[in-house]
Amino acid sequence: MHLILQRYFGHTAFNPYQREIIQDILDGRDVLAVLATGGGKSLCYQVPALIGEGITLVISPLIALMKDQVDDLQARGIGAEALNSSGSYATTRRILSSRSGAGMRSGAQTSQPPQGALTRSPKYSRSIVLRHPVVVQ
Repeated sequence: MHLILQRYFGHTAFNPYQREIIQDILDGRDVLAVLATGGGKSLCYQVPALIGEGITLVISPLIALMKDQVDDLQARGIGAEALNSSGSYATTRRILSSRSGAGMRSGAQTSQPPQGALTRSPKYSRSIVLRHPVVVQ
């Protein structure tokens, strides 16, 4: 966990409660994490996504935040995509096609895609395991 934190995000320590939240997620527990703005909620789902297999689906109503986070993850060499109402049909089809080729059922593809960011673990780029959605508001 600390290796991922250092390697991908350049931090040497977690903020208060982050380590416990991440460990609970990794242990398969349902987690409701309420942290102040700037408290590091994003790392609470990004770190487990990099440790675990497959794809992590993050649902957010904030398109600008999704774009910022996806851009940041991509700059760090982490595969991430965003599906939202501002994307073109071609972009949506490309993202869904690339994910369905890796094992996502076509039933998961809708004409009105959910707003969310898909983060692929570089360690398991061929398999897709869709975990419980993480809702961030």
